[in-house]
Amino acid sequence: MSPMIRNGILSLILLSSDIACSLHGAPIPQAEAKPPVPPPGPAQAQVMLAPAQISATQVPPKEPLPADARKPDGILRVGHSAPVEALAFSPDGRWLASGGNDSAIVVWNLSSGREEFRFGGRKDVVAPGSFNKGAIESLAFSYDGTCLASLDVSGAIRMWDLKNRKMLYAIHPRRIHYYGGWVKYSADGKSLIVAVEKRVKDGTETAIGFYDLETGKSLRTIPTKWDFLTTVVPTRDGRLIAAGTVGADDDDDPSGSVQIFDLASGEVQKTYPVIASTISPDGRWMSSFDNAGTYHPVLWNLSDGKRVHDLTPQNASRVIFRPDGQEMAITHGDSNAIDFVSTATGLITKSLPGGGYGLGTAAYSADGKLLAAGSYFYGTIKVWDLASMKEQVTLYGQSPVQSVAFSPDGKLLAATSGELRVWDVSNGKEIVTLTDAPVNRAVFSADGKWLAANPGGQFPGKTLKIWNTQTWKEAGSFAQENGFPAFWFAFGEAKSAPQKIRNVWSWQFATEEKPLVVWASSLAMAVSPDGKWIAEPTGGANGTVEIWDATSGQKLQSLPAHKLAVVKLFFSRDGRWLITVGQDSNPMMVQGQPGVMIGYPRVSVWDTAAWKLEFSITFPSTGGPGTDISADGKLLALTKGGGITQLFDLEQKHPVAVLVSPDAWPGNLAISPDGVLLVQGAQEGIRMWKLPISKTISN
Repeated sequence: MSPMIRNGILSLILLSSDIACSLHGAPIPQAEAKPPVPPPGPAQAQVMLAPAQISATQVPPKEPLPADARKPDGILRVGHSAPVEALAFSPDGRWLASGGNDSAIVVWNLSSGREEFRFGGRKDVVAPGSFNKGAIESLAFSYDGTCLASLDVSGAIRMWDLKNRKMLYAIHPRRIHYYGGWVKYSADGKSLIVAVEKRVKDGTETAIGFYDLETGKSLRTIPTKWDFLTTVVPTRDGRLIAAGTVGADDDDDPSGSVQIFDLASGEVQKTYPVIASTISPDGRWMSSFDNAGTYHPVLWNLSDGKRVHDLTPQNASRVIFRPDGQEMAITHGDSNAIDFVSTATGLITKSLPGGGYGLGTAAYSADGKLLAAGSYFYGTIKVWDLASMKEQVTLYGQSPVQSVAFSPDGKLLAATSGELRVWDVSNGKEIVTLTDAPVNRAVFSADGKWLAANPGGQFPGKTLKIWNTQTWKEAGSFAQENGFPAFWFAFGEAKSAPQKIRNVWSWQFATEEKPLVVWASSLAMAVSPDGKWIAEPTGGANGTVEIWDATSGQKLQSLPAHKLAVVKLFFSRDGRWLITVGQDSNPMMVQGQPGVMIGYPRVSVWDTAAWKLEFSITFPSTGGPGTDISADGKLLALTKGGGITQLFDLEQKHPVAVLVSPDAWPGNLAISPDGVLLVQGAQEGIRMWKLPISKTISN
């Protein structure tokens, strides 16, 4: 799926499922908060298209976090939540290690295509273009595959024990340049080789450092004449080939060279005046880039330093040599295309298609049969079979989680994030990815045996698909027609359901035990837990919510829920409450801040026994609030924006806790059926809080 499509999905979801409100919050209200009186609200279409304007000074102050606000207890995520910067295959080809700008190292099982384990990583989101000293720049497996060395931007090198899954040691060679880092093993596998830098009066002094592999202790250094050490390659015949530049700190056109050292003595044997970017692992070739004419890579022979081929790929960004030196993979700065070039002829022999903005890194497997490359979108890595030129496996990164839903027994958690994933709540492991098509909502049936979601083509909602949760095989599919796009849907159990109730359509779904009904609409809707009622808005600029009999199709009740629009509806698990989320006033645009809209959503809780308003709260926000109610009906969770999720005691009608939740995805929150966990979708994955807070709720 392309980044353009995924970004379109995220934009569409904001328009279809939640209102535009505020990241700024007011002080925590105890019950109904009265916002400043906004301009009169126009029709619903105008609510989004013609907002009034306010000045920045009129923006409500951000709600302060209380001292006891709780951070997440854990995060469920897959892969990387930021671009991938380093890749390395294990010697046997069973594992792929990846490092990213999120500071995480992920070790993937290539046979299953799933994350096996990870080291490090940040809990927060790394802003695009930001500088992160913890970003992973280089990875290297030991020759026996038992250890993994990593280098981050700060220069810290860590050695990881892969069997026991722990760090063995960390070393911190001096480093000045926060780019172009690497870590290598000596030819005998007994030491690590890294660049060691320090400031001197006239610039930078750089040496080649050797560290004991088992202890991490410094063994020796070989001085160089360069300011910056581009790369080194140790050879089994006792040579050390190194490339570096002089003037890299302040010169747009630095001079550089490649030198061949005798490893034992540290003496230079040969020097070639080439600014090389890469040296082949077998020590036969080096590559550089030439600005003459069009920017292109050049291949050089390391035995005599002669220029062999000016290569045709244009706008090339990186050259990666196959381990045997017979081929190069060349990535491009303006697309995801990869060209493969023969070192013997200098000609392109095959290519992988592009489509997105350039790849940051790529790596061959030890046998040269596979190539891993990334990132494609949201930290995703693809591994290609070079014999067939087909994608062997996709290792997905973590795109923003758009919705979360627990199974009725609380054992499974479904999450949509461009893909539909199902997690095992007990161990935090991903069970299955059901589709990588755009999908923004997932719903379990009341018995937990079925899962419905709304995958589409360019956007979600084109179809409704149903999976069997025992086999994870697709059990049903409803194509786009009158009621679609399906942004809201739910299972029902009416024995005979009308085909349509106002804006909600029904489809019969046959199971071995009993027939089920799937209700769906492009507008907000909800089905009561017993399947008897359907709640839906009247539509237009009318915030009225209507309650319908799901069997007869007769209207039972009208609730004056909101003044302008209803954007979310759901029943509590016991059917005691109906929660409505909507707008009572027109959102306002902040002058000088394009795209920033301040609105005042209202969340209301209705008693379904008498259809009376029980509790209501209004607050400023720029994102649609996430809401859920605990299974016992006593606890209301509410994401208010501004980094705050608030827990309310519904019986006492006052807040009992605040959770720290910056940048939460609008409308995205769930409490487990046993009341033990609260989960929230976010950019970096699924945040999880344990809820001992239930002990403070009134009995």
